[in-house]
Amino acid sequence: YVASISFAGDDDYNKASSTVKVVVSKAVPKLSAKAKTFKKSVKVKKYKVTLKNNLNKVLKNVKLTVKVNKRTYSAKTNSKGVATFKITKLTKRGTFKAKVSFKGSSLYKAVSKSVKIKVK
Repeated sequence: YVASISFAGDDDYNKASSTVKVVVSKAVPKLSAKAKTFKKSVKVKKYKVTLKNNLNKVLKNVKLTVKVNKRTYSAKTNSKGVATFKITKLTKRGTFKAKVSFKGSSLYKAVSKSVKIKVK
């Protein structure tokens, strides 16, 4: 953005003006995702992550995705900034890499985080 500032002057001061360029950059949100262990017997594994802005305030109604074992799941954050993913296709035991992502918006940059999900 370009901002112009001017002063018409008076009896004590001369007139003056200046133009400056203001750059507004997107904020970097904070994505909180932790490693999680599930039992194999649980059919729907609920995995929760939290998304907050740079001022530590929750981001509501924002779509997040998690990709685990070549499948992508999506969820929206609630009023507390928590998104709950319902992972249904992890039926085998093992440790899986998961990537939680926020694609960004007009106000926030995209962020992602890698975590491990275990099935015992």
